[in-house]
Amino acid sequence: MIEFTLAIKPFSVNAYRYRDARFKTAEARAWEVAVSEALEEHRKPLMEMADDFKAKGGTFRLFLSALYPKFVYYNKSGAVSAKTVDVSNFEKPIQDMLFNFMGVNDRFVTELISTKDIGAITSVWIKLELHQ
Repeated sequence: MIEFTLAIKPFSVNAYRYRDARFKTAEARAWEVAVSEALEEHRKPLMEMADDFKAKGGTFRLFLSALYPKFVYYNKSGAVSAKTVDVSNFEKPIQDMLFNFMGVNDRFVTELISTKDIGAITSVWIKLELHQ
């Protein structure tokens, strides 16, 4: 099991591509660079897990949480703010980046649990389990 937090803004799949789906938005490309740099800090355990998967097979269980400071998470009326990402919209971009980084096809993710919640900073919490 690997667990860590990336100090990056959760990114919605809705903002990932232009109307012509062949092209990523400038914001998506910049976000990908930031994620790649942030994942470098966790390279060793991620590559060890990837190597173990490649040697023995298995499936992955992925937990994701989009975290926001309380003043961002809630609006003035106390409801969840529109400034937060829709839970299902941030899953695919971060899952793709994580598994591309590991060199593993994300089709082996058989369970995905995602949430959004209050955190100290805007970030994405990731927990990844390999089941063999």
